[in-house]
Amino acid sequence: MTRSYTRRTLLAVVSTAALTACGMPSIQSDPGSKLVLNTEIRGQTMRVKVKAEIAVPRPAMLSLQPLPPTGRMALIISSFGVFGKVDGVRAIRDVGNALSSGGASPEVLAQDIVWPNEALVVPEAIGGGPVLVVAGGFLVPGKTGAITLVSLPGGRKPAGTRHVVAQGPQGWFYHRTVVRDLDGDGRMDILTARAQKPMMGAAQGQLVWYEQPDADPLGRPWTEHVMATGPDVHFHPADLDGDGREEILAAQFFSRKLSLFWPAGASYAGRVVDDSLGAAFDVTTADLDGDGRPEVLATNHESDRKAGVFAYDIPADPRSGTWTRRTLLSGIETRQQGINQASPGQALAFHPGRDWPGKKPAILVAGDASQRAHLLVPGSQAAGDWAYREEIVLDAKATVGTCAAGDVDGDGTAEVFVPAYDRDRIFVLEVAPRK
Repeated sequence: MTRSYTRRTLLAVVSTAALTACGMPSIQSDPGSKLVLNTEIRGQTMRVKVKAEIAVPRPAMLSLQPLPPTGRMALIISSFGVFGKVDGVRAIRDVGNALSSGGASPEVLAQDIVWPNEALVVPEAIGGGPVLVVAGGFLVPGKTGAITLVSLPGGRKPAGTRHVVAQGPQGWFYHRTVVRDLDGDGRMDILTARAQKPMMGAAQGQLVWYEQPDADPLGRPWTEHVMATGPDVHFHPADLDGDGREEILAAQFFSRKLSLFWPAGASYAGRVVDDSLGAAFDVTTADLDGDGRPEVLATNHESDRKAGVFAYDIPADPRSGTWTRRTLLSGIETRQQGINQASPGQALAFHPGRDWPGKKPAILVAGDASQRAHLLVPGSQAAGDWAYREEIVLDAKATVGTCAAGDVDGDGTAEVFVPAYDRDRIFVLEVAPRK
């Protein structure tokens, strides 16, 4: 059932004054930029403060991950473009300290990787030292993807050493990787999904895992295992029924469904969870109602009023039980011009900080072609209340890619990182309940 919500825009990108006019700190700011933001806006329920602006070429996907050798939280940034000039993965090490000091330079971790999507820092599970696992590629011509390992400082091989785990086949691309020991041999393997959409003909998707060799994983081939057909973009492994084995939730974007897969002997079995939500895009799990049990949080990617964010109650037996869908937000407007534009992107459940009331998290939604960062605020902390208020915490007037959120400076309030792709900017916000 679709819930009603109130929409308020708290911050908008404008172009009428210099950055210094509003006293906003800038990290690697372009001196010629005319982007300005109000430093603080009070909305109906939330207060948004702009802490910094970071200049990065074509920032598309962000994540917060501990980065060796210090283990301090870093902002990992994937950038890509049609002509490949900006393709690479960058990091702002110890991003909390960088924000506090007011200056930092994004460090290049990997470059010349075709259309890098999600990048995963793996401390010691592969190759005897830290590596970066990069999923890459896209459906545009010339962007056949790969899974690439890149050695980080402190590993057995020199930093920057690369090894391609999976390449193609021609036209196939990868969005996400997860490391798991999938065959019980004590070595971490790589789980991924890949897709292909030819100019003519039907799209294809596969859930695949790559078996780590028993020696020299940054030099020897990895063995490919195709687990299932259908999954093509995002997926999420989780033990949904408490039996000690993970099931895999998978978005099937091109076949327009959300599916579930689980181990069945030497292979995998599966079922359709929902074939009516549209082009399924993102999927994860989080305790959304504060009862200590997870729900499934998912988005689709549509150009009309079907564009939305959804939650699913997980049945006691997820393999055969009935899944109940709840619509948390619908009618997300796609404002980006061009063909095949749609909304939203990923959804992230997080607790804004010490002033946040109760156990229910907020949900940060990357709008993608909506050009906005949407925040869903629970209508109440009451059990069974699935109403949300929508606050548009940033109207970027640019494609908004994958966002990140977390308390990186230890002040008790989470920072929200929003990439404005077309503007070559990452905006750092502090979001808290209005007092």
